[in-house]
Order: sequence, then C-alpha cells, then structure tokens
Amino acid sequence: MPPWPLKNSKHEKFALAIADGKTCAEAYVLAGYKKNKGNATSLAATPEIQSRVSQIKIEAAAAAQASVRRVVTELARIAFADITEAVEIVDGRVRVKDTASWSPDLRAAVAEISDGRDGVRIKFHSKPQAIETLAHHLSMFKENVDLNVSVSLADLVNGSYRLERGELQVVDGKMIEVTPAPTDAKIRTAE
Repeated sequence: MPPWPLKNSKHEKFALAIADGKTCAEAYVLAGYKKNKGNATSLAATPEIQSRVSQIKIEAAAAAQASVRRVVTELARIAFADITEAVEIVDGRVRVKDTASWSPDLRAAVAEISDGRDGVRIKFHSKPQAIETLAHHLSMFKENVDLNVSVSLADLVNGSYRLERGELQVVDGKMIEVTPAPTDAKIRTAE
C-alpha cells in the first residue's frame, strides 16, 4: 500500500482536488501545474493517484458516517415524502400538524418551515431531483447509448431488396434471415 499522504505534494493536492469533485484539468492547475488537459488526464489515470483518491473518499465517507445505503435512504425520504403527513385540511382551512407527530422520513424531507404574514410555509427538498438521482443510482436510465452504425449504403440497399423479396424479416426489432422452403421441383441436369 502506498504511503499516505503522497510524497509528491503536487500529486497529493491533485488527488485531493479530484476527490473533491474537480475535473482533471481543474485539479491539475490547483495542484500547481500549468494547464495541460492531456497531462492532467494521464496523471489521473496513474494507479498511485487512483488509489489515493479512493482512500480520500473512503476516509471522508467514514468521517461523515456516509454510506451508499444512507445516501439512498435519504434520497428515498425526499422522493417519496407525502405532504399530507405534514398538513391537514380542517373546515376548509389548511392546518399544520404538530411536528412532534411527524415521522423521521417526513422531517428529513422538509427543507424549511417559516411563519410569515401569509401563514406557515413548509418547503420540501426537490422531489424531482431526488427521484432522478435515485433512478440514476439504480440504473433506471440508459445513458451513453452508442448510435454509431457502420453500414454501407450498398448494404442498406441490398438489405432493402432482400426484405422486399422476403429473404429477410424483422422479428422483435432484429433482422432474421428467412430460409426458403424446399420445393418439390426436380433439378434438371444438362445431358
């Protein structure tokens, strides 16, 4: 295991900046180097830097008592909060329920409570943002779909002719080659 912190102080600053969420190029400059995207990317790819960044993140998570499970739980609290747990309508008027009766999930979802001239206002954390973040974490969205297709114009034309002649069929979005049914016709041979 390499020594922590890194012996090279610029490398240590670079790793700290990467772990803090900076881009490679930003971290490279913050570490004291002249701007050079290629060198920044190369440095970030070294095993020494990658190990150090991982170590910094592990230490930060432990210090914050953060874990993937805890983060997902907090996001779920926000994403699935129900405002009717915080307020009720009595005689046509909105009434805030006693906060002592609020569940821990509801309390975590509330960003702010203020009392102004228009009455009490309860502001929740962003549900759409929490739902989107959860969905990304759970891989519910397809990203970086490669749409590069290397098919020549000749292949496209030939494929369309084969479709027309019934040699190819589309089944479940895939091209299937159709094997012609055997015929009873006798093959004539030249005599």
